[in-house]
Amino acid sequence: MNNHSQFLGPRRNSSPCAKTLSARIAGVCGIVITASSLHAAVKPNSLFTEGAVLQQGIEIPVWGTANEGEKVTVKLNGQTATTEATQGRWMVRLEQQKAGGPYELEVIGENNVIAKNIMIGEVWLCSGQSNMQFALKGFPSLLSEAAQANNPSLRFFTVGQNPSVLPASAIEGRWIGCTPQSAADFSATGYFFGRDLQKAVGVTVGLIRSARGGTPAQAWTSLEGLEAEPELAGYVAEIKQLIAAYPQASAAYAGALVAFEKKNTEWNANPESKAFKEAQKLWSAETKKALVSGVPLPPHTKSLCFLEY
Repeated sequence: MNNHSQFLGPRRNSSPCAKTLSARIAGVCGIVITASSLHAAVKPNSLFTEGAVLQQGIEIPVWGTANEGEKVTVKLNGQTATTEATQGRWMVRLEQQKAGGPYELEVIGENNVIAKNIMIGEVWLCSGQSNMQFALKGFPSLLSEAAQANNPSLRFFTVGQNPSVLPASAIEGRWIGCTPQSAADFSATGYFFGRDLQKAVGVTVGLIRSARGGTPAQAWTSLEGLEAEPELAGYVAEIKQLIAAYPQASAAYAGALVAFEKKNTEWNANPESKAFKEAQKLWSAETKKALVSGVPLPPHTKSLCFLEY
């Protein structure tokens, strides 16, 4: 099983390559890293940190973690909402707002957290398998596009891949603006979608990439969702078996990782590995130079088709 983020709520029409982040976000569920039930200071989810983009025209949910029973107040652009943490989690909903910014998002509990450079605009979830995961820099023919990608009104958030069999209250990731470097590392499909959308709507666009190659549809569905469909009982049984076996599997993984790192060290010490890395470094340098000067790209082989950024 693999990690994912599933946002629940009403849908708008979307392209095959992206899904909207809806107003009625209930949380993150599915196969992600398990969160502790104990939390220290109040902390917003990573989606609501510096540089975040929040959806225009709908109620804005903001959530995070805090001490049990802790009073949490959220302020944004003149609006204030207050709640209390239950089981270490909290969520508020702010009234809908028009596109604009930058604003400050302040979360007040036993401590204060201020996230700056917050924009209200369009937020889209780019999710799926390898076709969505594959980065722009993986396509040599598109390297010139990456070199020209410099748009502060387009922002990216990549959800960290942390396999688990239980839901989580938090995800890893941070918001970054669109630059040649960040665009090259982001989903190629997502980038072109976001680039064209931003030009069309004229507001800040935020893209959240949560994709994992080879994942089946059931890995992107909550256990409760699968249990609601009798014909999916086989998947439910499989997931419950995975949950039961997870502690043992985690222990086995630790041993397998040690073995992998040993083989990796041996490969890095191999003369063939050193020659490959030198050839890749040279090809990357020549390719970057060609992009800047506008001359044809140097020839490459399949083994050297990934730029080093």
